[in-house]
Formats: sequence, C-alpha cells, structure tokens
Amino acid sequence: MDKTPTELVNSYRAAERDIARLVKERDAYLEKESAKVQAEFKGYNDKIHQLQARREIKAARFTEERDAWNKKESEQIAKLHNENIGNVETIISYLKLKPDVSFADSEIRDYSDRRMKPIVRPYINDPPLLKVVAVISENDRPKNKYTLALVGDCAFDNVREAMRYYGLYMDTPQGTFNMMIDAAPTVEELEKIIDKGGSLGNKRFAEAMALYNDTKKAYQAALATYTLKDFEAVMECVCSKCGDMTTKRAATTWARCKSPMCSECSDHYAPDGTGMVELKQIKR
Repeated sequence: MDKTPTELVNSYRAAERDIARLVKERDAYLEKESAKVQAEFKGYNDKIHQLQARREIKAARFTEERDAWNKKESEQIAKLHNENIGNVETIISYLKLKPDVSFADSEIRDYSDRRMKPIVRPYINDPPLLKVVAVISENDRPKNKYTLALVGDCAFDNVREAMRYYGLYMDTPQGTFNMMIDAAPTVEELEKIIDKGGSLGNKRFAEAMALYNDTKKAYQAALATYTLKDFEAVMECVCSKCGDMTTKRAATTWARCKSPMCSECSDHYAPDGTGMVELKQIKR
C-alpha cells in the first residue's frame, strides 16, 4: 500500500485505456487474419468443387463406357451360350426325358367338406406329354360362387411353370399345375365356357399352349435327329449315385443330378447338407 489513492485511480484508468486499445488491436488483427483464412479456404473449396465436378463427369463417362462394354460382352456370352451350350443341354434334356403326365382325377379335392365335390372334365389329353382337365369347384363368394380352373401336368418344365397359379382352394395331385380361368353364379355357365374349347378366353393359357406346341416340336425334332451317344463328348461328369451322365458343372464336384427319374439321388445329400450329389469327372 505504497501508492496514494490518486495514483491508484490514475493507474486504474490508464489500464482501462490500455486494455481497450489492446482489445481493439486484437479484434482488428483477428478479423483481418480470419478474412485471410476464409479467403484461403474459399480458394481451396472452389478448387475442390471444380475437381469434384470433373471427377463426377469422368466417373460417369467411365461408368457408361464400362456398362456399355459389359452389356455387349454379356450379350455375346449369352448368345454363344444360348445358341451352343444351352441348345445342346436342352437337346440332352429332351433325350433324357421320360415323360409321364398321368394323374388320377379323384386326387382333385376341395379343402372343405362343406362345399360340393369338384366337377372334373377332360379338356386336353396329349399323352405322354400333356394332360389338362377342367375343374368346377365351389368357393366362398356370395355371388360368383363357382370357380372354373384348369389342372394338369406337362412333361416340359417351362410349360408347367407358365401355367402355374397360386390361390385355388383345392387339393391337386402332386407336381401338377393349376390355372384359374373364371367364376360365375352357376355351374351351367362355367360348363358353357368349357364347351367352347380353345383358350377359354384366357390370354395366359393361350400363351402357355403356344409355348407347349413350340416346345413339343423342338422335343420331337430332337428325338428324330439325335441320340445321347451323339453328345458323349460333352457329357463329362457322372452321378456317383445313379450313374447318370451330365455336362460339366462349374468348379464344384457337387451338383444336382439332372436325371428326372433318379429316385436314388433324391434322398442323397452332400456332406454340407445342400442336397447335392457328387459328380465325378469322366476320364476319356
């Protein structure tokens, strides 16, 4: 306490002035330097945005060129496969086919005992490749309470899949397809539709029958032209369970046996539980 009150007051006011000056200088400096930093950031940001834009343009061009090349190559691969490998494997599948489309009409039953017994009428019979019956059954609708459907079996997988329909309330023989055609208030109306024959006014059924006719012609042509011995050179694998020969599979020695009649293989499982059978390479 060696200063007088006047000296303390003067030093207080002098410090206030110095602090105000220094704060002003500091704020001015920080503002100036911040502006320089922002300007620097802006310059780099502009360059970054320009580079990003160039990158996006180039990446889009590269992607477009890559996709176009891949599409062209994939189409060429698919064409080669379909016209050669796929065609040969289809012919082999026809030659191995042992068609049997027989099923008992009595196996077509309604889920409920409360409804009438389904009326089953023959519709298309082209043994041993195709059998189709027309089925009239009762449903739970208040008005159009009767349903017309086609139930059948086909030796060709592509046709069977084309005619498959889900949602009919009835039991059908295992492996058969079914297709709903129409519904009406009376059985007689549906019987008139059956009597008209043809595609029954159903586009999907008409397309499936066109597919069947084309597939049947290809099947018959294959049987008339080739034998399995003609393709021994490409049937490089044999099923270890049933002895059925098949074409070479990818890189694995485990694959699904392609023989449609191989009951032995249906219950045989690979060690990994995938349901595959071992295909051994044939040494020629």
